[in-house]
Amino acid sequence: ETLLSLHNDIPFKVDLVVGHGTVSGAAAAIQAERLKCKLLHVFHNSPVEDEDSFIAEREIGIKADFVAAVGPLLVEQWGMILNREIFVIIPGMTEVLPRNKVPTPQSRCLILGIMNDLDMSGLGLATSALACCKRQENPIHLTVLGTQREKVHELKEDLKKRCHSSELEVVVKPSDVNREIVEVEIRGVSLVLMPSPTDGFGVMALEALSAKVPILISSSSGLAKVLQENFDRCYLKFICNAKDSQDSIDAWSDAID
Repeated sequence: ETLLSLHNDIPFKVDLVVGHGTVSGAAAAIQAERLKCKLLHVFHNSPVEDEDSFIAEREIGIKADFVAAVGPLLVEQWGMILNREIFVIIPGMTEVLPRNKVPTPQSRCLILGIMNDLDMSGLGLATSALACCKRQENPIHLTVLGTQREKVHELKEDLKKRCHSSELEVVVKPSDVNREIVEVEIRGVSLVLMPSPTDGFGVMALEALSAKVPILISSSSGLAKVLQENFDRCYLKFICNAKDSQDSIDAWSDAID
């Protein structure tokens, strides 16, 4: 409310205020009411009904004049909850620097996403698949980017235990890094993996494609749904089953090889 009070004198008539998810959704709703204009709320994440933020965002979605969501999966999920029209937003490819041209002797992989839980995030599936790769002459170097800073050491130890019998080299980094660091990480790897079975879309996978870095994503992600419904079958090689089973581990391992 303190920040909002700094914008009392807007030098034009406001017709629409746009709020994004839990980041600015509540503030945008307050501004739209104060300015007596229309409100567009954009959903960025899948609804998780046992979280406090879900109730708040659902109420904003009910009251907003217009609602939109990033990708068809979120449109489907939030549509069932709100029972109203939701516009779909498909992010485009961004302009980024291309991947590094200097090859490294080992394969370097990057896992992106919210990685606080091995199973819920798909991280356990992906690391098990990497540990099972058989066609790599040198050990695979894996960077995991996306956990809370205070959980970095704990997650790294958990991954070491899971992959103790393999030569997989693991580095874990927190999620609170700036965008430039993420882009540098993407450009420096051979493959970007996004194994989360609950990823609403997977915007960072588009960043990787823009940098001409190969990707491997969960079949239940929003981006996978877009590729399956709108693109040629050749793009299906970027998609793997998200179920945490031995068959899925083998499929991810084969795709990585």
